[in-house]
Amino acid sequence: MNQSSQEHAENTRNIEAALLRALAETGQSRVARTMGLDDATVSKMKGGEIMKMAGFLAALGMKPVKNTALTVERDDFMAMKRFACNWLMADISADEESKRG
Repeated sequence: MNQSSQEHAENTRNIEAALLRALAETGQSRVARTMGLDDATVSKMKGGEIMKMAGFLAALGMKPVKNTALTVERDDFMAMKRFACNWLMADISADEESKRG
């Protein structure tokens, strides 16, 4: 397996686990009703269809998140962390100077 295939397999497993966790949290019956399916059909999906969906999402470079989640691009997140760090460092320096002065 090359690195890309290994990465895809790992991402697929992680996505499948997230989907199965969400299914367990929401409840199989509720999901079935929402989709207009019976419980047995949703149960069968756990036997392979969910893994296929997970592989599809992984191949697209996507992952499932709750619809209430706020997501940002990694570069934007890193920029926010740097900004916060710089602000905190300046705040700490100001506090130290005020204690000395």
